[in-house]
Amino acid sequence: MRQALHQPHHSLARYLVGLALLLGLSAPLSARPRGLKAEGRFERQLRKHLIPPRLVLRHMDELKLSEGQSAELKALIKEAQSQQTDAQFERKGASQALLAAVQDPQKPEAEVLKLADALMQIEAKQKRARLQTALKVRALLSPEQRQQVMDLKGKLRDRIKERRAQKGARWGKKGRRDRSSEWP
Repeated sequence: MRQALHQPHHSLARYLVGLALLLGLSAPLSARPRGLKAEGRFERQLRKHLIPPRLVLRHMDELKLSEGQSAELKALIKEAQSQQTDAQFERKGASQALLAAVQDPQKPEAEVLKLADALMQIEAKQKRARLQTALKVRALLSPEQRQQVMDLKGKLRDRIKERRAQKGARWGKKGRRDRSSEWP
């Protein structure tokens, strides 16, 4: 009798935990965060000091990388891409398993949480690999080259801000295009 009284409460608790997991994990399940608002303050601060490998690859000529630096950079990027591809497949499987578990009302809470932990471990491994690659790229560059890359990042950031400001001028507050200047 006592167990029957607590059963509806238990399923409600399971439903709430599942809902919280879905809402809390929906952002990490997407391929990439959209804009700076999706990232935390710490991640933005960290990103300011890291050198993206693709930026260095894109501006190899401007940075005047030596042949050794170019070869090492290409090898680093190939290795990182391979690791990220493997991790993406792993993460996709883990996220699908978690979603299926959350949708199953008969699934015990402990199993759902175990699947959530597995997904979060995969995501942490991906972040660690990205950080490690950025640190290796930083070590590869000379101090002058690092400064050039940071200057390039600043210019790119300024261009993005300009585009957002222009877009904001063309679009109203509610995301509708302001066509008042187009009407006679």
